[in-house]
Amino acid sequence: MKRTTAQEIGELAESTALHLATKNRDWIARKVDKDFGVDIEMELVDDKKVTGQYVKIQVKGITKYQIIDYQIKFRIKNNFLSYCEECRVPIILVLIDINKEIGYFIWVQEYLRMYKTDTHKYKTSNILVPSTNDFENGLKNTIKNIASGCNHTQLQLDLKASLASAFLLGDTEIYEKLTELSIDIAKTNSLEINNIIDDLIVLGNKAWGTYEGNKKSNILYNFCRRFGNNFSTSHIKKMVLRGESYSRVGIIALGILYDEYPDYMKSINLPKIFGEHEDIRVRYYCLFREKYLGQKSMSLWSKKDIDYEIGELTVREEDRIDLYLKWPNRGDSTILDFLTIKEN
Repeated sequence: MKRTTAQEIGELAESTALHLATKNRDWIARKVDKDFGVDIEMELVDDKKVTGQYVKIQVKGITKYQIIDYQIKFRIKNNFLSYCEECRVPIILVLIDINKEIGYFIWVQEYLRMYKTDTHKYKTSNILVPSTNDFENGLKNTIKNIASGCNHTQLQLDLKASLASAFLLGDTEIYEKLTELSIDIAKTNSLEINNIIDDLIVLGNKAWGTYEGNKKSNILYNFCRRFGNNFSTSHIKKMVLRGESYSRVGIIALGILYDEYPDYMKSINLPKIFGEHEDIRVRYYCLFREKYLGQKSMSLWSKKDIDYEIGELTVREEDRIDLYLKWPNRGDSTILDFLTIKEN
């Protein structure tokens, strides 16, 4: 079978990258036979001894490209970027100019933490690779520091993995201490909080609704109380919505956000955002909380003079005692269970 031009470019790029790596005796480079997102695995050598410190290399061959403002724009598949987000080992993207036999590199996880990229909305994304990041020179210094963990990004990646472990163990105290560490280490606190929120919601979405997941929900609730004004509308949608329905844990967390940060929550116009969702009860909940903005949910449900009627939805008079009795176990999600279409 005749090889395609793309295959030839890819093979030439890989062999060039391997050649550049093996020229440097501080590295042991191994070709990965099956391509699961990486082409080469490189281990750092110190005084002729292997260290167990690795980087993974994804190689892409390039022939025609432009350098604008010292950057090369490269289109890459988002499933690869998603893999990088989950990988604890540093992954380096190397663009090899097969004509000049030189390479340009970027540490993908660091790039993704600095420049938030939605890896789920589209199939591909642009990534900007600095033309000053020469691969051969990088193997002598920058990439060594990446492999050895001598950088803030790797510290954050390790803390991310530790946060995941604390969450899976349901250890709220450790999770909160690690969160403080992550924020202290981050150069931009708001960006790091957003990263933690993203990671927490992804972890939570895999667990809510299970016995173990429900035990861990307090981690999310405590995080909402402390950092609620850092939650974006995107975070809230991911937290609350489940296909055409909603998450009970997400609604309870949303209630905490309305309790603790009422003015901020009103400012982001959630009724409009949830207005397009199939389950109209989610929009109702936001409208209801904003109707009684500033009042804590615990006190709301116990009041006899509360007007539940909003649009076509309401809670029948005869159901209100049951709502009040079930709220301690189900939280704010209880009201959604008792909503009915009002009678004419």
